[in-house]
Amino acid sequence: MMIQCSNNRTLFVTNRDSVDVEIDSSLTPYVVMLTAWNSADVSNILQGSLVRNLLLKGTRNFVCLGRFSEQLHDEIDELIYQFDDENGSELATNILTTYHSDESIEDGVNYYVCGTQFKDKTSSCLLAILNEDSAEDREVKSFLETA
Repeated sequence: MMIQCSNNRTLFVTNRDSVDVEIDSSLTPYVVMLTAWNSADVSNILQGSLVRNLLLKGTRNFVCLGRFSEQLHDEIDELIYQFDDENGSELATNILTTYHSDESIEDGVNYYVCGTQFKDKTSSCLLAILNEDSAEDREVKSFLETA
């Protein structure tokens, strides 16, 4: 689902399995939101190559939201360091990861939509990867829809 935010940013909301289908190949998912409400969410996100693929697509800001977002944030940082080691790159110095474990969902969404930055609104977008089975993620989605 695509949303045009009130600050004129393009936002895509999708699930993990539809990331490649949802975003136009001409857009860079520069700022990505991932949620972690329990330890299983952290494990599910880290399975496979989601973070690696997002790095290859140009993601430079990961916003982690939820009770287990600090753990997710730490794990993403480790994956970025591994990516750098494997590729002889230094992306870690140019990637921001934040966690929002003790904020309301509304505040986390507001930070994600309004408090993050990217280079170019015409070639960059926001990407929120949510779990449709999660009540918390459905609440996140409702706030995103009005952002």
